[in-house]
Amino acid sequence: MMPSHHASSPGMMEVDRDAPRRYDGRISIRDKSGQEYKQIEKKAPVWCLAWSPAKEDPGDLLAVGCWDQTLSFYQLSGTQHLKERKLGCYPTSLSYYPNGEYLVVGGSDKKTTLCTREAVKLKDVCQIDEWVWSTAVRPRSPAIAVGSYGGSIQLWDVEIEPIFALDGDRFAVREHMTDVVVHHMHAEKRVRIKSRDYVRKVAIYRDRLAIQLPDRINVYELHKRDDASIDMHYRLRKERLKVDGAKTHHLGVTSQHVLVASGSKLTLHSFSKLKEREWILDSDITCLRVDGGPAGKEGVLVGLSDGSILKIYVNNAFPVDVWKAESAVKLIDRTGDRRKLAIVNAENELKVVDTRSKELTFSAEGVSACRFNAQFDDTLCYSRNDRDELLVKTGDHDPKVHKVSGSVVGFVGAKLFVARDLKIESLDLPQSEALKQFIGKGEHKRGLSCARLGVTATDWRSLADSAANALDLTTAQTAYAKVHDLRRIELLTSMERRMPVIKPRKVSKRKKAEPEGLPEEVEKLAPIFRAELQAYQGKYQDAARAFAKAGEPQKAIDLFADLRQWDEAKAFAQASKNVDATELTRKQAEWAEETSDWSAAADLQVSAGNALQAVRLLPVWKSKLHGAF
Repeated sequence: MMPSHHASSPGMMEVDRDAPRRYDGRISIRDKSGQEYKQIEKKAPVWCLAWSPAKEDPGDLLAVGCWDQTLSFYQLSGTQHLKERKLGCYPTSLSYYPNGEYLVVGGSDKKTTLCTREAVKLKDVCQIDEWVWSTAVRPRSPAIAVGSYGGSIQLWDVEIEPIFALDGDRFAVREHMTDVVVHHMHAEKRVRIKSRDYVRKVAIYRDRLAIQLPDRINVYELHKRDDASIDMHYRLRKERLKVDGAKTHHLGVTSQHVLVASGSKLTLHSFSKLKEREWILDSDITCLRVDGGPAGKEGVLVGLSDGSILKIYVNNAFPVDVWKAESAVKLIDRTGDRRKLAIVNAENELKVVDTRSKELTFSAEGVSACRFNAQFDDTLCYSRNDRDELLVKTGDHDPKVHKVSGSVVGFVGAKLFVARDLKIESLDLPQSEALKQFIGKGEHKRGLSCARLGVTATDWRSLADSAANALDLTTAQTAYAKVHDLRRIELLTSMERRMPVIKPRKVSKRKKAEPEGLPEEVEKLAPIFRAELQAYQGKYQDAARAFAKAGEPQKAIDLFADLRQWDEAKAFAQASKNVDATELTRKQAEWAEETSDWSAAADLQVSAGNALQAVRLLPVWKSKLHGAF
């Protein structure tokens, strides 16, 4: 016997299929008082109903499962919404996710199927031995309860893996299982590409975007109507690559090709020709990363289950060995200069190697994911999901721990992209701590690259002061320009003009490079330059002592004379045997005249041995006294 079915909508409308009309396919929509609001007629018995809770849907939307093996949608007005979907089985149960994002369908095919809210099939959740009689979605966490015709109940956990791809400033991520959203990090723009089909894989490279659907690969390209660096208008190319999505384990795209990895086989397709080249490797491919290069000659890094890492050029049939790990390679990332390679293996061990010297430079355990900074090769971020930690390692410094849950999937400038709860979130990463580490070790040029990712004005000034004190004038001028300190820039410019011309030294390739330091010619001027910097910073006593220590007491005396601190100037003059204090006394007398201190001016002129000038000041002094009385 067919039971009676009721379903309540968010708008307090009810759907009732009463017994007398259970086989004729009529649906009665009633209000709370029982009055019929609308009637919908189907050509076959209606077995299951569900109201959509999705806010994106137009008003109250009713999903109807009919025994003509169709699924259709109706608005309260009785108007059909979207097209009718053929299911290929008799639907027995419909259940929406709490937010209406997905629809669960059970039926006579003994399967429970996860669909989009538009009834596009995504994936089979389970297959049992009997008809699926009822389904229910757990409200808070993704799990589906399945009831069978025989009376058994099963609970299935549903885990949806985030699908994403990153290249430079562009980040592509799958949303709602059928859409791909491309973000431009610096321009803060985004565009949504609707496939209306199950998106299995996604790949992005420069102006190309590849989306793997169940039966084909769609390739998109930028219109390039604007500057290509900020253009977000993707258009679908006319070519369609007929590739079985179920057999695609990894996907890559280059300027002219699409790469598909399945098992131990890597296949290269051009946009207009299937299977242009194919590589059969020694073991299964576990990860794939396009490593850049000229158009049509790009390189691809491939990680294998036996721990091998190969580089394959799309125009070359022979792979090149890059590294050999101890176990299966889980993830690969590389710096922009291709000097360092980060590897995460199946045991969640991170190893960073120098591809030129073949040396291990860093290692860590319990790592789930890692990414180098796309704009600063010296920075690496890696995540530990078991501890809810993100660690950022800059240069040779100790890693900085951030208590953030999720796996890092991208690192561009001062922004981190983290996969968490089926969403990709962007986090702003402060660079102040890393900059302080560079300043502390005197690595000002690397500190400048770090500061360009984004630091405060105080950090810029700290870098500028430290670089200037180390006589790295170019770095200091750049940093002072960020805080608009023109006086310091003028001082550094004058230092550059006084700097001697240094001839480059020839160093034999066989000899080890000498440690960095100031050339001998510059070292002689360094104390004077540092004293001038201290004077500009207001550290007058330190600057004067530095001048005196450098054998330039006259500069210390001139400093205090300009400040009208005559006692300090005389103290340095008396301490130096090579300085004549007479000129200092004469300057003090002139300053006393400017301030109309005629008595002091006359006394100072006498002390300086200029009695005639003191006599000339007497009439002026007397006239000022008479004028005062």
